[in-house]
Amino acid sequence: VAIVVGSAISLAYYLRVVAAIWMRAPEARPAVRAGVPRPAIAGGSAEADDQLGAVVAGDVQLEEVAPRSDPLVQPEVVGLALLCAAATLFFGVYPEPLLDLARDAGATLTGLF
Repeated sequence: VAIVVGSAISLAYYLRVVAAIWMRAPEARPAVRAGVPRPAIAGGSAEADDQLGAVVAGDVQLEEVAPRSDPLVQPEVVGLALLCAAATLFFGVYPEPLLDLARDAGATLTGLF
């Protein structure tokens, strides 16, 4: 009973954190420097100083970037998610291959000592 109550309390706490971070209304993306392909990093970038288009901190001109109208499609992520879902379903219904692998690995480790 204590584990269930603790899980419910942690779920209530962390669900609020996740909702605060991920469930906000879409806003305009933050302003970025125009024409600079490198991301901003803390402390500056010595590699970008010698390149054309490097700017001093006070000379930064910001432009507003509109949010994407089309969703960013990442087929690798979708494929990996489908593969993991299929593996979860397969090994959930037919767990013997994983159990055999775990038994063989355990027998190998006990044989070493």
